[in-house]
Amino acid sequence: EISKKDIIIKAWIKLKENISIWVLIMLFMLILNLLLSSIQERFLEEMSFHGIAFIVSSYLFQAGINLGLVGLSLNIYRDKTINFSQIFNNFHLLGKYVFASGLSIIVFFIFCLPGLMLLFFSVFVYDNSNMFSSIFMAISIIGIAAPVIYISIRLQFYQYYLVDEETTPYISIQKSIKITKGYEAELFILGAILSLIILISMVPLLLGLFISIPLAAMVNAKVYLLLKESNKTDK
Repeated sequence: EISKKDIIIKAWIKLKENISIWVLIMLFMLILNLLLSSIQERFLEEMSFHGIAFIVSSYLFQAGINLGLVGLSLNIYRDKTINFSQIFNNFHLLGKYVFASGLSIIVFFIFCLPGLMLLFFSVFVYDNSNMFSSIFMAISIIGIAAPVIYISIRLQFYQYYLVDEETTPYISIQKSIKITKGYEAELFILGAILSLIILISMVPLLLGLFISIPLAAMVNAKVYLLLKESNKTDK
């Protein structure tokens, strides 16, 4: 069992100790997203090879920064020296990250396939006015949502293994599944709490996101380290 309250408190303490660098990172991310969004809107008006290439490059650049944030969060807990440039340190892992993300999408699709098939039948086979159509629709939505939530919980730490141990994409997914076994309900509740915190923080002109997003990053890093250590102890 993991103490959700204890994890959030410890993450908050670590965040306060490094608040200046997190605010700087959030400002950078805000400016970057605004800049990329404005450029992407122009390319989307008339799709072209250059536009598609820019959109893909933007996604990869942001993914590389997110990997850097994972590394930064782990370094904070390990009391290592941190600086702003560390968010650019893990771009060499992009290939592995893309491949691991592709594998995770395949896993999502396989587990959601029964729900997708039911959805297809409820929409295209049964009469929309039919009671059975509504029942199949409800079951199909549950059949898609439940696997998505469950798989998201089990695979949420594969990028941490990519950054922390630089494992292969397959092993990173395998290890994420292993350390989350038996903690699904607790991780779901913790994720719901973080989502609620982020939602509430959006109220004051989105300014609260400058705190809630870094807090979520610190909480997730702490959970990863706890589950990883717990897995070693169990052995």
